[in-house]
Amino acid sequence: MKNHPHQSKTNKRRRVRCADRLPGNVELHSGPHSGPYIVKYLLLLCVFLSGCIAESNLPDVQVVSDGGEQTVGFPLTLTDAHDRKVTFSTSPTRVISVAPKNTELVYALGLGGRLVGTTTFCNYPAAALDLPKIGGVTSQTIDQEKIVALNPDLILCSNLMHESLMFTWEELQIPVLVLGAESLEEMYREMEMVARLLNDREAATKVISSLQTRVNIVTDRVANIPADQRPKLFYQVWDEPLMGAGPSSFIGEILDLTGGTNILHDVEDPYPYVAHEIVVARNPDVIFAPTTHSQEVVLEKIAQQPGWEGITASRKKQLYLLDGDQVSRRGPRMVDALETMVGLMYPQQFAPNRKEVSPPKGETE
Repeated sequence: MKNHPHQSKTNKRRRVRCADRLPGNVELHSGPHSGPYIVKYLLLLCVFLSGCIAESNLPDVQVVSDGGEQTVGFPLTLTDAHDRKVTFSTSPTRVISVAPKNTELVYALGLGGRLVGTTTFCNYPAAALDLPKIGGVTSQTIDQEKIVALNPDLILCSNLMHESLMFTWEELQIPVLVLGAESLEEMYREMEMVARLLNDREAATKVISSLQTRVNIVTDRVANIPADQRPKLFYQVWDEPLMGAGPSSFIGEILDLTGGTNILHDVEDPYPYVAHEIVVARNPDVIFAPTTHSQEVVLEKIAQQPGWEGITASRKKQLYLLDGDQVSRRGPRMVDALETMVGLMYPQQFAPNRKEVSPPKGETE
């Protein structure tokens, strides 16, 4: 396998920015957390442990041969989410995933048999629990000796958490592919890329078709719901300090697909700090939150935030917890989260899709 020189990213459409104001000089957050970048970085690091964000947009998958034309065989050159061109001489057979979302993606493709190691946070599907563990998901908790002992011919990593480790793995001559989808379309391209690399393109075609069909069912039904029956939404990413999901985030895309209106629709930052007063002023009809932040989330505590007792979502008891693993990992189960959300928002139209909230599973990525 040949790794081309590491390249800097040229496409940062969704680069995390510390935007403190909405258009029209509406203050998003005031207080001790509004200034320092370090506070936001630490919070986003915690969010990442629930799989919420990646630093950059996933570029188109590129497959080239020595002649520069597309090829269906090997050697195979792929461009990953870190704009690295990585060439594989053969299809990998011993894969380590250092991100739960990547583990779920491989299993969704029906290729879990290629995995020889995962992190301690890889808890879905159940088969992932039985694989050897290489530690956590950060550079401080990943055990390099365990990785080397497993003799992998591919490591699937994430671009926000593992940049510093990529160089170490490359020095050890271990092929590395970075995944970092921030939208459903980018996730589909990642699935195609991984399936092609693991020499089973048909697997991706079937899974992507199924996911797209399910999304289309949702959007087709939503299109028939009158605009005045579509609720205003707020997704609480974090509680202290309060953080929401903007439209440029993966969660923001899912909110849009529900047909509701994200009360942060005019914010550039994917995950902005939000003053409690802004939520009160914009008065969401429905509030969603994951089952866990740093600890289990309690619905009653959400309703007790300053001034929130009078907003529509609180008065009508339309505050809902979503499975933290489903909604926070940028993987195939985001479609499960979408179906759960519309089932809660429009119970009559989506009764067959309504799902019970799974119990908290602890820290995830």
